[in-house]
Amino acid sequence: MKIVKWLRPDMVLWDGAADTISEAVIAAVKARATLKGADLTGATLRGATLTGADLMGADLTGATLSGADLMGANLTGAGLRGATLRSADLMGATLRGADLTGAALTGAALTGAALTGADLTGADLTDAILRGADLMGADLTDATLRGATLTDATLRGATLTGATLKGATLMGADLHLPTGETWKEYLTETVPALLIAGGKDLASFADHWTCHDWANCPIAHAFDAPDLSQVPILLRPRADQFIQLFDAHQIPWPLPTKAEQASAV
Repeated sequence: MKIVKWLRPDMVLWDGAADTISEAVIAAVKARATLKGADLTGATLRGATLTGADLMGADLTGATLSGADLMGANLTGAGLRGATLRSADLMGATLRGADLTGAALTGAALTGAALTGADLTGADLTDAILRGADLMGADLTDATLRGATLTDATLRGATLTGATLKGATLMGADLHLPTGETWKEYLTETVPALLIAGGKDLASFADHWTCHDWANCPIAHAFDAPDLSQVPILLRPRADQFIQLFDAHQIPWPLPTKAEQASAV
């Protein structure tokens, strides 16, 4: 057994005996010791039980936490850049302001997690469960959210530039698009207005909804346009936005109505 001690300028975080960093961290958490600001760079904590751990401001850059139990853990301001958290349980965890740049969170459980202001640039959240999570002001630039569940999540003020949303579930999400409207407003008002702007009846789009090549897609049908450059210039940015969301399978058919959205609340 070797003695493992984490020091901060103002205090000893934990002082005990363990053979590995993983054992030391688990023992420290069991002893309800604080690991605030601890340097755990590159630590291997695969499958570790860290329920309720206080890792505020800890440096977990490049750490492996796949399958770890971090339910209710405090990771406020933690450095998790490039960390691996595949299938980790982060339900109810606090990750406000955490740096998760390039982190692997495939299949992670983040139901009810607080990710306000977190940096998730380039993070892989494929199939992650973010039901009811708070992502207000989070940066999801170039993040992969393929198949992720974002039901009832708060995404107000979140940056989704370049994010992949194919197959993600956004039902009930509090999402404001960069163009200003909420997700509900986009589906019930913006999309119908865009599609009929070229004079076509909305019902005529049913036969075009499964087409994802330009020849027969909804925008081509709406404006009889052979490509995006032939869409009226004032509507071209909206058409491009529609294409990105449509190809990500985020726009359902039939389109929801205001009455249906109101009754679902």
